Amino acid sequence: MTSHGAGSELALRDWLRPRLTPAMLDDLARRDHGMQVDAHRAALRELLLVKHLPTELDWTPREVLELASHGAPPLVRLFACTVLVRAGALNPARIVAGLVDEARALGPDAAAAAADFLTWCRDHEPDDELRPVLAQALARLA
Repeated sequence: MTSHGAGSELALRDWLRPRLTPAMLDDLARRDHGMQVDAHRAALRELLLVKHLPTELDWTPREVLELASHGAPPLVRLFACTVLVRAGALNPARIVAGLVDEARALGPDAAAAAADFLTWCRDHEPDDELRPVLAQALARLA
């Protein structure tokens, strides 16, 4: 059992929130070749405050999150992967693997928050094909 019982949708986002600096968010907002930086920044800030992670994303901030999920500083990549897991990533297995890799690299507290988040996702995921990916990810975090 995780520290959040049956998992928590916001466990990992809430672990990340105080660690993501304004400079990190600005860097993330500029990842789309500097396009629509203000719109990306506003959308990213909103993601840090929402009561539920979105299951769909508009172009802003999806594009910068997808780009960061391919390679960014660990906290930024973990944030991007976290949001994309809920928002229907283009390549969910790669996104989940990136989330696990970064959480493990950031230490036991990040890994525990990731396990809580992925437990919640597994238990609430309607896609039968994604549930086994989430279960494998949880095994890697154990």
